[in-house]
Amino acid sequence: MDPTGGRNQYNTGGAKYGSGYCDAQCPVQTWKNGTLNTAGAGYCCNEMDILEANSRANAFTPHPCTSSDCDKGGCGFNPYAQGHKDYYGPGGTVDTSKPFTVITQFITNDGTTSGTLSQITQRKDGGQRRVRGDTLTADGCIAADPGAANFGGLPGMGKALGRGMVLTFAIWNDASQFMNWLDSGSNGPCNATEGDPALIQKNNPYTHVIFSNIRWGDIGSTFSSGAGAPQPGTSTTANPTITTTKASTTTAAGPMQTQ
Repeated sequence: MDPTGGRNQYNTGGAKYGSGYCDAQCPVQTWKNGTLNTAGAGYCCNEMDILEANSRANAFTPHPCTSSDCDKGGCGFNPYAQGHKDYYGPGGTVDTSKPFTVITQFITNDGTTSGTLSQITQRKDGGQRRVRGDTLTADGCIAADPGAANFGGLPGMGKALGRGMVLTFAIWNDASQFMNWLDSGSNGPCNATEGDPALIQKNNPYTHVIFSNIRWGDIGSTFSSGAGAPQPGTSTTANPTITTTKASTTTAAGPMQTQ
């Protein structure tokens, strides 16, 4: 994704109006990198969902791509699906009715910025609680989504991150699947219909999310020593790689996404 949104002399709006947006779903939109998409072509690019969530469910998901297609399903990590059903939500270990911090660490096989991405570790902290991190390994990615191997898996995602990616924030809804893939059945506590956008807008018209204190940098550089100390069972002591820190709060059932 071009950071300017393909801004040019004929399209001065650029990224501000989303005219350069692309993702792993290869969306067909009015604009393709700032140019009118008269051919109706999809616009594919690597996508790393750092926090795909609402107030009751969450996941982080790599979506690597080849030159012509992407891993649309992705090899996501959803704590609820892993059996941690009281971990995330209003009143949970991570209490989403209050501000909480998300720290995502991209760790390479040799601990250097030029190494191969071997795992992604994410932890969520609320107040004084220090929550043990969730880790997605390269092998775990393939186990969760065998098709990811066709797109380079975690190492392929690491190459895209190394080239540079645009950080995107959005609040959106899902009129076709009601967000069931994120928060219903084995993935979350919501029923099959409460993610209907019409119901969200009727029952929670003030749904919103606040992102603040956004930082990125070498591992250990983006948080205070108390807030991000390595936890047992996680590998957060490698030499510097890319780290993304977010502080966010959700107040209703509407979905949010950061990439």
